[in-house]
Amino acid sequence: MLYYMMITSILLCLAFTGLFIAGKFTVFKREDDVKILPIYVVSMGLIFTLYIVSLVYSIVLLFIYHYNIFGTIFILFMLLPFIIGYFSNYKNLNIFLNLQIIELLISLTVSVLIVQYVL
Repeated sequence: MLYYMMITSILLCLAFTGLFIAGKFTVFKREDDVKILPIYVVSMGLIFTLYIVSLVYSIVLLFIYHYNIFGTIFILFMLLPFIIGYFSNYKNLNIFLNLQIIELLISLTVSVLIVQYVL
């Protein structure tokens, strides 16, 4: 069960990172495109919600199976997007977007390492 939840978290992290990168290079440059922006926002919200839910479920499973250090690391990865979003503003949007992408890539790397350790 833990293995499948971690794999789900990794896949959702990949999708979320892909949406951020696609937004950075294509969607955000075409801000006045009425057709693509709502689809992008809805898909970003859906993937983000699924990503957070999968992280919460993975954290609970990690604590149940006594991987407390990994659960604590995942709590940090769950809170970092909200912390970065709280401090961001429109002037420094590019910097904070890059921070989000870096955080997601680090989260992805650590998740893969945790899956290898748990197995």
